[in-house]
Amino acid sequence: MPTVLIGAAAGVGVLIFLSVKSYPMDYDAEGKLLVDPFSTQAEVYQSVGKWLGFLGGIVIDRKLTHYVIPQTKSVRLTGGSAGALLCMAGMIYIHKAKHLPLGAHWGGFLVCFVMWLFLIGIVPMLLQKLDSRFCRA
Repeated sequence: MPTVLIGAAAGVGVLIFLSVKSYPMDYDAEGKLLVDPFSTQAEVYQSVGKWLGFLGGIVIDRKLTHYVIPQTKSVRLTGGSAGALLCMAGMIYIHKAKHLPLGAHWGGFLVCFVMWLFLIGIVPMLLQKLDSRFCRA
């Protein structure tokens, strides 16, 4: 568990660094901005959201689930399909995160955090429960 705490502290540290860092506004010869700091920050917020969601999912697995691959083929197919659909929905919704009340930065962070928390923590827990029900029958 100390590793998860260190990883979470690193993620929070990146967000703090990102919010206090100054960004130079460099332009090329044609007057175009070379690097857009807003989009760069939004991408980093999404990445940190994925990282912290992954760590949260690991905690759920270590403390509650102890995931093993389901024995029932239908449960494996259901889990793979659910995970793939969740990934696709998350990737589509990330582009709409800038319209969330939280804005592009925190909205993207929240979408990515929830998506990875579900993929790594919640979906495997549901698959374990489904598999145990099918194996009893």
